[in-house]
Amino acid sequence: PIIRTPPQHLSQQAQENWLLLQRPAVQAYLEMISFAEGTQKHGYYTMFGGSKLHHLRHHPGGAAAGKYQFLYITWQEVSQKLGLTNFSPLAQDVAAIEKLKERGVITPLLRGQLNTAIKHGAQEWASLPYEGRSFYGMNGQIGAVPPQPSKSLYELGKVYQKHLQ
Repeated sequence: PIIRTPPQHLSQQAQENWLLLQRPAVQAYLEMISFAEGTQKHGYYTMFGGSKLHHLRHHPGGAAAGKYQFLYITWQEVSQKLGLTNFSPLAQDVAAIEKLKERGVITPLLRGQLNTAIKHGAQEWASLPYEGRSFYGMNGQIGAVPPQPSKSLYELGKVYQKHLQ
């Protein structure tokens, strides 16, 4: 068997996240987020609204950006926590996994409890449903009114299963 080790330039915490990235369930969940956030066309280079970033040296600031649509303030916090120095695909992936860990997504995900993992992830990604609609904008929660649209559990389950194969 091939033994893969995380890139040594990453912090210890980022290396742990890289190891989680090797899990098919985690990879499929991240692809599901990309689908929900509408970033499939430009992937890691996606600006909020669908335009394309010109480089990945750093988060562009202002609006959400990247494959997982990181808000600038969120990117600043997580990149500092993990010691990330750019907005590369690897940096975005390990940062997204950090947010999954913070929101309690990993344990139910690895136990095969996708709906629970989605509900936990909805507190970070507005495009994931929480009790049938976006967590953001619900009952005075963070976000705009009307609430941001979210994808259905059915749609997300199909995308997750497709990428799990």
